[in-house]
Amino acid sequence: MLQRPVAIVGGGPVGIVLALLLDRLGVKTVVFNTERTTNRRPRGSTHNSRTMEHYRMLGLSSQIRQLGLPLSHPRDVLYLTRLNGHELARISMGPKRSANRQQRRPGRQSRLLSRFCALIRCM
Repeated sequence: MLQRPVAIVGGGPVGIVLALLLDRLGVKTVVFNTERTTNRRPRGSTHNSRTMEHYRMLGLSSQIRQLGLPLSHPRDVLYLTRLNGHELARISMGPKRSANRQQRRPGRQSRLLSRFCALIRCM
């Protein structure tokens, strides 16, 4: 059976993660992007728990966590009358995570992985 690479249009975080996931399944990909290098202006600003599940599966979560806020940074949610106003309520987001938490499996080093890490650093 003749197999052809999957064309992925867009080399942003979604396109690169798709290419990495397909690579893990043995599917060859070609990523088409209008930019030759990483954009210095972020296109995304948050990485939620579902996003981190994908990063963990790819072996990237510890590298990405190092790019974010330190583990000691408060994660509580506050409800205020205004930004500098009276605190109405506070929701504790639980205990801080252990800094010793490690990846279950090492990430695959490739050009796509390097580009993806560069994209995340720009966010």
